[in-house]
Amino acid sequence: MAFISGLTSIYTDPFTIKNIDLSLNGFFSSKNTTINADQFGYDISVPFISGFLAQSQINLSWAVEDPKSRNLINGFVNDSTFSGFQINFYDTGKNLISSLPGSFAQTNYTVNSSDLFNTFGLVTGFQNISNLNQFLIEVISKDLENKTSTGVALINFGVPSVSISGYSLDTALSLNLDYADSRIIESLDVFVTTGTSFNPDNESDNYLLYKKYISPSINQVFIEDLNQLGSNINLDNDARIPYYTHLIPYNYFTSGIKVVSSGVKPGSFSILDLPEKIIGLTGYAYFDFNNVSKDLNLNSFIKWNSVLESQDCFFHILVEESGKNKTKYDYFLNNRSLENINGIAFGTGTGLSSTGNVFSNYGSSGIQWSGHTLYVDNFGSLPTGLYNQYSTGINYITEIRIPSGFTNNNEIFLCYGHTGDNSFNFLPSGGYYSGTIYTGIYSDSRYLTNTSLNNTGLTYLGEYNTGVCVAKRITGFADFTYSPINPSFIFPINEGNDYFVKVRAINSDEVVSEFSDLFYISSGYVNNIINLSPLSGKKVIDGSGVSGYLSVFSDSDSLTTGTLYYSGSNNLVFTELPTTTTSENLYKLVVEDNIVKKQLDTGSGTSLIEEFTVAAHGFIAGDVIRFDGTNYFKAQADSAAHAEVLGVVKSVTTNTFKVVIDGLISGLSGLTAGEVYFLSTTTAGTWQIGEPSNYGEVSKPLLFALSATTANVLTYRGFMVQPASGTSGTVGTSGSSGTSGTSGTSGTSGTSGTSGSSGNSGTFGSSGTSGTSGNSGTSGTSGSSGNYGTFG
Repeated sequence: MAFISGLTSIYTDPFTIKNIDLSLNGFFSSKNTTINADQFGYDISVPFISGFLAQSQINLSWAVEDPKSRNLINGFVNDSTFSGFQINFYDTGKNLISSLPGSFAQTNYTVNSSDLFNTFGLVTGFQNISNLNQFLIEVISKDLENKTSTGVALINFGVPSVSISGYSLDTALSLNLDYADSRIIESLDVFVTTGTSFNPDNESDNYLLYKKYISPSINQVFIEDLNQLGSNINLDNDARIPYYTHLIPYNYFTSGIKVVSSGVKPGSFSILDLPEKIIGLTGYAYFDFNNVSKDLNLNSFIKWNSVLESQDCFFHILVEESGKNKTKYDYFLNNRSLENINGIAFGTGTGLSSTGNVFSNYGSSGIQWSGHTLYVDNFGSLPTGLYNQYSTGINYITEIRIPSGFTNNNEIFLCYGHTGDNSFNFLPSGGYYSGTIYTGIYSDSRYLTNTSLNNTGLTYLGEYNTGVCVAKRITGFADFTYSPINPSFIFPINEGNDYFVKVRAINSDEVVSEFSDLFYISSGYVNNIINLSPLSGKKVIDGSGVSGYLSVFSDSDSLTTGTLYYSGSNNLVFTELPTTTTSENLYKLVVEDNIVKKQLDTGSGTSLIEEFTVAAHGFIAGDVIRFDGTNYFKAQADSAAHAEVLGVVKSVTTNTFKVVIDGLISGLSGLTAGEVYFLSTTTAGTWQIGEPSNYGEVSKPLLFALSATTANVLTYRGFMVQPASGTSGTVGTSGSSGTSGTSGTSGTSGTSGTSGSSGNSGTFGSSGTSGTSGNSGTSGTSGSSGNYGTFG
């Protein structure tokens, strides 16, 4: 060790920090020793520790090396030259957040995360602390001469983040939650509010419910029925308040980003006791005549006052039938209320009354109503489901006020629905009044097209919105107006029996009400209904006819005598001649297999017509066509194959055409009476006035014109045009004579003999040998003549 004179200390090294460490007491806390200090701007030799903390306390410890003895000190540093330890806090960018005031001599530091949260918040602002879930703690040792040594710890609390992964909804709400890293979550705050603009740090912001969940029970949030929290009494289908849930996750240091759910509209399905007795049982008998089967379909319609106290019940309808069998019938009907409507009260506003007749008859078939109030059920107030976020909350309906009115229609409908943009649409008119109260007027049509409703809103049929029938006028068999909010039932009856009917209610706990008073339907009343029916006592078929004649119905129920009869000799005879026809579809009646049948379009005696079926054939009336055994084509006199004419098209449909094969055809144009027309040589499917005359063409007489528009189709045989005999050509010039062969060379003449002296006649010399015949030239050379012999 080097000693330096003149200084207070006798050493040159600082109190060097060694072995910095974190104590872990959280189950999910962990350390990381693979990170070095140089990644954050320190010298690589600086002791460094990194910790992922799922705990609410930071426990940091280290050792320090005594510069004199080189011993490691753990605990209290008791040296007069040691000044102490100082703590600084930096963000990961080495920006100073805060420094611990003063210094200390212990080789450890402990701080609660909540205290550190407050310290940071005073410096950075509490709204910014969520950015400091990871920070550096710098430990500096210092002696009296300001020699220092540094150790660093990287603290990582993680970023708390929550999301909603699923839900279930009835009167209460259950949310399933997911976290980016559930290990770091210490707790979850849940606030229930009517709007989305809510700040839990603002004391003036109100909420309906607050709940806190502590890890590990943080994966599901349950929001009770808010109506039950405020009261022990809860009427069934009482309108529930729509709300939002605000979820704020916390790690062990700070909070994460708040998550707001979709708007929630809970349902309601409470069960209460039944009334002591069903009241208001009434009804009527009616028929639903089937004009085909001649069945009257006799039925009875009954209705009774609705059970407003509970929806969880069914009705037992007991029907006793008198007569031979004296049978009892048990019918069961699930309780149902008018869709969207929980109840109707006479009057509106301050003039409400539990008594008073809302609906009554108007004119011969209409309905009139006094001013009244409709109390909507949970579905009618706002369909159950999830909705967009609205800072002022989700609008919903508790009651609809209807002013007095009337209609000549026998039914009236309430037509409204949620539009999907935090509002409702009423048809034909109506809308927002005050708070959760709306106004509206009735429609005389069930289906309306001039609105656009959210698919979670009013039920629709095709492109039409379905109104709710609020009242109906019954006429004919009875005459009264009733509201479908009251339960009703239909059962079959017959005209020969009396019926006694009573009704009671039974809930799911098998609690039963008393039966209603008896409702009596007499057979005399039922028969009176039948006498008002279309049958008028005829039962099935009425009428008479003449024996042997085929009868006909004069209306749907009565028979009269027809005009066709059986003569008794295998003949059917018309007493009136059938109507004649000028249609192109001419018919003949023929007997085939002892059945009278019609024979269609065989001609009128002047034409032979056939009909052919070819999909999309493309022919038109007047086309001349041929058939090659497989397909149909337009005929043309340019070759024998193309000129085999089947006939001329008379009329066409898209996939059929009729052809006049022989005889009269009409509907043509441009003809000259008396002319014969031939199959065209140049244009397929038509004719020409001149007869084809060129070799290879076909002369095929086709039409004999009777007028400008009619002709007889001819079936004459066509024939090919043959070549005629031509004039003799000029005599050709004689060809040149061939070259004569070269003449043979003549033989050399023999030398004349010397004239002898005349003496006795000498003997004739022998004839000289004939020279060899010369070779013929081109014609052979002639041989040389022989020499003459010498005269003796």
